[in-house]
Amino acid sequence: MGISGRMLARHFKEETSMSFGHWRQHMRAAEAMTWLALGRVATHVALDPGYSTLGAFTAMFRRLFGESPQQSMAPSSE
Repeated sequence: MGISGRMLARHFKEETSMSFGHWRQHMRAAEAMTWLALGRVATHVALDPGYSTLGAFTAMFRRLFGESPQQSMAPSSE
């Protein structure tokens, strides 16, 4: 490409307002929401994209969405 990794990272952050790692985490979380909504087992949703444990995935999910994957899929009481 003729561009350094550092320059690419800088341009990515300028265009998306987040680092590549942060963006990737958000994309994984969005995909996980879809998989969970389709009824996929939470352990598979966690391990398939590369999280080492269900706990690590749950911690990331809770940090981004404010609730656990199980809570996010519970029927609304409204």
